[in-house]
Amino acid sequence: MSAAPDGDHTPAWRKLSLRLGAFVDTITPRRDLLAVIGPGATEIFDGQRPAGMFDHSAATLFVDATQVLAAATDPDRIDLRDPRDCARYPVLAGVTAHEVGHATHSARRGTMPKRAAMWASLLEEPRMEGRVVAENPRARSWLRASATHLLGPINARSADEAARMLILVGGRIDAGVYEHSDLPDLTALAGRFLSDEQVDVLVTQIRIAVGLPDGDVEALVRCAHTIADVMSSEDAEDDGGDELVEHGSDDVPVSTGSNDHAAASADADVEEELAAALAAMARRSVDQLRYAENVTALTSRAQHRRDLRRELAAQTTAAGAAARARTHRHSARRPTAAETQQSARLTRLLTRAADRGTYVRTIAQAAPPGRMNTRELVRREGQLAAGLTPTAAPWSSKRRRVVDVPPLTVGIAMDTSPSMEPVLEAAGVAAWMVRRAVRSRGGDAETMTWNSDAAVLQVNPDNRRVLLPACEGTSEGLPEALLALDARLHLTAGTGPRLVVVISDGDIPNHHIVEQHLRRFTTSGAAVLWLTHFQWVPQWLEQLNQRSDAVRVSILDDTEQIAERIGAAMVGLLQTW
Repeated sequence: MSAAPDGDHTPAWRKLSLRLGAFVDTITPRRDLLAVIGPGATEIFDGQRPAGMFDHSAATLFVDATQVLAAATDPDRIDLRDPRDCARYPVLAGVTAHEVGHATHSARRGTMPKRAAMWASLLEEPRMEGRVVAENPRARSWLRASATHLLGPINARSADEAARMLILVGGRIDAGVYEHSDLPDLTALAGRFLSDEQVDVLVTQIRIAVGLPDGDVEALVRCAHTIADVMSSEDAEDDGGDELVEHGSDDVPVSTGSNDHAAASADADVEEELAAALAAMARRSVDQLRYAENVTALTSRAQHRRDLRRELAAQTTAAGAAARARTHRHSARRPTAAETQQSARLTRLLTRAADRGTYVRTIAQAAPPGRMNTRELVRREGQLAAGLTPTAAPWSSKRRRVVDVPPLTVGIAMDTSPSMEPVLEAAGVAAWMVRRAVRSRGGDAETMTWNSDAAVLQVNPDNRRVLLPACEGTSEGLPEALLALDARLHLTAGTGPRLVVVISDGDIPNHHIVEQHLRRFTTSGAAVLWLTHFQWVPQWLEQLNQRSDAVRVSILDDTEQIAERIGAAMVGLLQTW
């Protein structure tokens, strides 16, 4: 085997090769097989690159990814050990099962006359696949789904090509891989170039060959000799005579025939009919596999959206981990008495806003215990005296249930670039108050400081000290901070009331990325509050504020208003939830 191209040695394809090897172990008793998959992994043979090949000497099967997978397929997302992935990538499963069949059921035939070697290779294809299907019925659907990739172009423009078609396609019908009802009459198609005697001999020898057990090489060679004898005529192509050749050491593509003969339009129609039938059979098998596993085939646009979601999820996880491991410079102090009183007031405001009272349900009943209703009791006695079925309910009881509000989740992204120095102390105090108030009600709150990157503003467990961030860095870390907040608080995946607070002047270089994240928050049901101490608002932020009711931009007249504005936003969110 020739070496695989450099593109096959990328980590993604190497990992897929390992997973493919693990899948191979589930469909064959052999434990010495290796699998290699990648673009152009198979060797070019007679000017063509087959979808799959097996090398007996190296015990390695090769699969060309460019033929069995779509161009945009990510190899990191494929694992055929999952039945759903076999349904998503049935051609890959079929080509792999075919090559595993050669590894498990095809014997190395050694030397034989050249005139019989080609026919022996052809007969081995359906015989081997029949054994594969007999041992693993699931492989039947995979092999049918990959029929056009395994067979290649099936031509019937000469006697030899008609015989190839009869062996490769008709043999698979006899082996139980294909169905008669799925394909046109193959003997009629082959009869355009073969005599009745040749057709009869071919059909007979094919049925004998597909029924042979593994390792019966002599019987297979006898079938090949019989076919070679009946196909030997002055009109047939040169079959190589009785020259001995090494044969059977590797799986080679045997389904490609010569195209030297000119075809009439009728012959082309016949080929198109067979090709269309094979393609339709493959499509039906793919649909059946996906229906059985409840797998929906995605359009390219849907696949692109799914790829973007997965990429965003990976970025979110990475940002959360990076922010947790990083620390920005800050100082700590005890809160003043006024700050403690303001924190207590904020907690009381949240408690009242979340209070929905008690739901009272009155249940009428025909028997005690409960509060007695005299009027209903008299009506019941009257119904009994009249011989009627009593419907009155003289007693009643009440069931009370406290109406709970889902816990509040608040994420604060605090800009610590030098332009924010006037508000950082008030912002740190506000973050401390919000955390105390929200967590006292069973919610969760987190603060991210950001400049050129993002970091969690770590607090002590009892939350008794106010952390005051220091000014440093630049202003491009807000996207990372928003992703980190999402990773830690599940802002886009949550279902309760959620508030995202950004404390910044809005003068950031990557505002278009920030805008995308804020839209994602509002689309998922979260509210966004942007606090700035500048008297002007950037145009992009003003437009976002006008277009979305869930985004509110608030200009601070005094830095001490930060806690008050955030508290008002939390109360309003709870009251309208």
